[in-house]
Amino acid sequence: MNILCINNNTGSRIWRLTPYLDYASVQGNGVMMHNIGQDVREEELIWADVVIVQMVLERRIIDLAHKYGCTVIYEIDDLIEKVTKNHPNYINMTRISTRWRTFNCIRKCDAIFCSNQNILERYGRYNKHPFLVPNLVNVNFWGKPHNPNTGRHIRIGWAGSFAHYEDLKFFQPIIKRILQKYDNTKFIYVGMGGWKGESPHAKFNYGEDLFNEIPVDRREYHQGVAPEFWPEKLASLQLDIGVAPVIDNEFSRAKTPIKWMEYGINKVPGVFSTCLYGDTVKEQVDGFVASETHGFFNRLCYLIENKDFREKMGNAAYERILKDFNIINFKPIWMKEVIKILASSPKSYRVRKDKAKLEFQQAFREENQKLRQMRGEN
Repeated sequence: MNILCINNNTGSRIWRLTPYLDYASVQGNGVMMHNIGQDVREEELIWADVVIVQMVLERRIIDLAHKYGCTVIYEIDDLIEKVTKNHPNYINMTRISTRWRTFNCIRKCDAIFCSNQNILERYGRYNKHPFLVPNLVNVNFWGKPHNPNTGRHIRIGWAGSFAHYEDLKFFQPIIKRILQKYDNTKFIYVGMGGWKGESPHAKFNYGEDLFNEIPVDRREYHQGVAPEFWPEKLASLQLDIGVAPVIDNEFSRAKTPIKWMEYGINKVPGVFSTCLYGDTVKEQVDGFVASETHGFFNRLCYLIENKDFREKMGNAAYERILKDFNIINFKPIWMKEVIKILASSPKSYRVRKDKAKLEFQQAFREENQKLRQMRGEN
């Protein structure tokens, strides 16, 4: 079996695609990955038996894959049309036309893989073969040597993209109070949140400075890195505590609890929003959950004041992730489902595939013959 994957060029591919494609390759299958927007060649579609499209909004590639007899699987892990106003793609993603295009693409595919039950209930009804593929930890990818904190400051970390602007604004007054109360703490933030500076160049590179009321010696900003390098970056931050505040809305509730997994695989305890993490985190065992400002503040205070408890909670999260959230146990299930979908595809797909191969081979022979004639060969 040959699998061609067209990913949406975001970090979700390292959770939802790369580990499974690596497994498929080890099992003797052919695999190929494209970023969305890259041209897909005719010979690649002739080669592929299965095409996985990650949140594409254009039917063209789906129709083209079907033309060449490919089985097409739609891969999705976001509530696309419910992004918040501060999301970079808000205007485009919330249009009625975008919603229609999304549903139309899902209907045309042979199956849909969804990241959680909320996504499955939202989009699964538009497809004849919905299947739940939860986000799980690829331990070989995420399990990097942790760089322990040897300084005097307790390092409290947050990481996220520009899509998390509202979440970071919510956390802004909380971390300000924490740093005022404990002079042995420091805030580490990665991806967005900005850095002190009035020049347009600084704002362009680092974004709006959301923490301008916090002294620069009490905060540490890091620019984001490519998803493939994020595990090393996260492990190098020397975090003692992680935070993942999330504004409670429909979009957030359809996300998956990956920050708990990212912190946990590094044995970093954390405080997480109840709306997203409440069903996953075991309260006071492998993490804290909170809904309001005072909840985040009080739980952070407890972690700051109790080093032994921090270590115990971080270790508990690590052990549970290895046991219950390890992707190695799901890889064979994913592979079996892809094979099942391929086997149940209409027989007409195989007819189209065989025809396309013959036509391509004939065209190749004719082109080769022309070249030989031009060279004066027999």
